[in-house]
Amino acid sequence: MSEDQTTSEATSTEAAKPKKNPVVYTEVKFTNADGAERSVAFPGKTRMLKETWATEDGVGLRIDFVNGDTRSCFIPKTSTIYSDSAEHGLSQKVGDEASGDKVLTDAIEHIDAVMRRLEAGNWAAEGRGGAGDSFAGTHIVVQAIMEATGKSKEFVKKYLADKLEAGKEAGLTRQKLYNGFRKPDTKTGQIILRMEKEAAEKETATFDVDAEMEGLAAA
Repeated sequence: MSEDQTTSEATSTEAAKPKKNPVVYTEVKFTNADGAERSVAFPGKTRMLKETWATEDGVGLRIDFVNGDTRSCFIPKTSTIYSDSAEHGLSQKVGDEASGDKVLTDAIEHIDAVMRRLEAGNWAAEGRGGAGDSFAGTHIVVQAIMEATGKSKEFVKKYLADKLEAGKEAGLTRQKLYNGFRKPDTKTGQIILRMEKEAAEKETATFDVDAEMEGLAAA
């Protein structure tokens, strides 16, 4: 293949890729209660932005709207609903972080991790970011390692968490780690293939497919 052909194909490929439009920000000026001005950038079609804060006396919330309006409230610790707001925030936090998990067992593993992190005093997850940090497939990887080693679930989950922490600086993500155990030429990979096959068989029709096809052909 000539250099001109390679260049032409590369150009065609680039041209075929849809270009993402840059995010347009709308700058809106606000005036605080004390007269101080501030500027807020609303990305794309965002209509409102929320900001929360906490003091020794309670928690506050401010919502800025793209039309220039703003609203705020403050719940003091002496309020009868102060504990309600904290409970709602905790529930929302745990639920939101696992809301994208499609498989129930993966969602449970994710919630376990979120709760451990919150109990340790860490509100935000240390971002590796993107799909690579997804908990998808966690349950089956844990089950495969348990079967391959005879170790308990608690042991395996701690082992995986330690591996992720040790590889964090090198860019190790949860999905990269899981993919290592999924390699078909490994013991865990073979176990995962078997488990996935068994799961797929449970989802298929329970009748005799060959018999059904013979019946259709004879009809």
